[in-house]
Amino acid sequence: MRPSIDAGALRTRIQVFDLPWDQDGSPVLNDNGYPIQEPVNVFGEGRSVHCRWVNAHGSEVYDAKQAGVTEPATLTLR
Repeated sequence: MRPSIDAGALRTRIQVFDLPWDQDGSPVLNDNGYPIQEPVNVFGEGRSVHCRWVNAHGSEVYDAKQAGVTEPATLTLR
């Protein structure tokens, strides 16, 4: 069963960026044939979404630091 969350908890606005990909899952290439390295907003130019942000605590922090994460947290998006 999925945990429920009320809409009032989604009060942090974020933008999600990723490198551009084709429909078939391959990276978009520039004119020289190299993958484009400039990230684009997943939800559209200038758009942001509401999320619930909970800072990591306990052993999650140590696991995240070993993986190279600078701000470990758990995000819940609708």
